[in-house]
Amino acid sequence: MLSGHVGNRRVETYSMRPSDSGSRQKIVVVSGLRSGIGKTLLAEHIVSLVPGIGAMKISINDTFTRVTDEEPSIMVPDKDTWRLKTRGACRVVWVQATEKDLSDALTKGLALLEGCPRILIEGNSVLQHLSPDLAVFV
Repeated sequence: MLSGHVGNRRVETYSMRPSDSGSRQKIVVVSGLRSGIGKTLLAEHIVSLVPGIGAMKISINDTFTRVTDEEPSIMVPDKDTWRLKTRGACRVVWVQATEKDLSDALTKGLALLEGCPRILIEGNSVLQHLSPDLAVFV
């Protein structure tokens, strides 16, 4: 078990090591009721506690779909992707998608995180498209 703090609250999380039965990626989703509620703050703390975890940020929009792990897009100071990377994510993918394209974009994003035994996904719509090992609603 790993412990830490989010603000003044103590958070405990359990090991997310790959099971002995195979190397399937373990997925944790952090979602929430709305923007600005603390999803990224919690995601940062989880990333800082779990060595070797990859991270994915999901952003829904009405006009375009883009999936990237390119550093110029990820490492924009104070953006959520930058926050996840600077807190220790081994790799960060940013999925920007319309609701219609989210399933395909999510598949592409997960492919970019291949090799990461543990993945944290931050986003509100992702639970309609996959069943994570753990989901946290903020």
